[in-house]
Amino acid sequence: MLWYVLPLAIAVALSIFPVLAALLLLLASNPTKPSASYAVGWSLGLIVLVSAFALGARLMPGDTARSMPSWVHYVEIAVGAVLIVEGLVSAMHQRRRATPTAPPDWLQVASSLGARRAFAFGVFMNVRPKNLALTFAAGVAIGAAPITLLAGGLSILLFVVVGVSTVVGLVLANVLAPRRVRPLLRTLHAWLVSNASLVLRLSFAVIGAILVAIGVNALSGRSSLL
Repeated sequence: MLWYVLPLAIAVALSIFPVLAALLLLLASNPTKPSASYAVGWSLGLIVLVSAFALGARLMPGDTARSMPSWVHYVEIAVGAVLIVEGLVSAMHQRRRATPTAPPDWLQVASSLGARRAFAFGVFMNVRPKNLALTFAAGVAIGAAPITLLAGGLSILLFVVVGVSTVVGLVLANVLAPRRVRPLLRTLHAWLVSNASLVLRLSFAVIGAILVAIGVNALSGRSSLL
């Protein structure tokens, strides 16, 4: 199960827009409460999504006592193919531009949010297409796997902890050492803004390839990916 969950969780953790939103909140004049609320909303939304997908997959008819059903692997291949195509399309689109792609304008509202709206914004960040695809793939893999409810719950917990680690880590670092961390936050924010399109293309392509490889390997009857 770790081979299914960890790559997807790492992809969620490296999602550029949730991290950029956290940085904008942390670089505001009063960052503590809004950034903490945003981290809670981001974490809670992720828990709800992956748990819902896992429950739905577990309720699907079929014998999952011995092995994961084949439809799960077809879902993995489909989601991976979508991510690869998205990465290729964005790369082709980027070549036509003379300047790097800037983050969307709606992301800039994060810098002026209060605690309540920051929480809602964190929840909202979970319904982006890429995050939905990743949580869907992880949820159906966990829910359809031949594991106990306890193991499934631990798998969900592992996925969420790794997935929110970047955002929560930035917030905690700012709480523990704000003066030391703030210059680093500015540097990281500037780098991410300058390289947003590159990070997006790489994450889409790499995670898509991992999903396709896992699905094809499982369907081919091999015992493991490695």
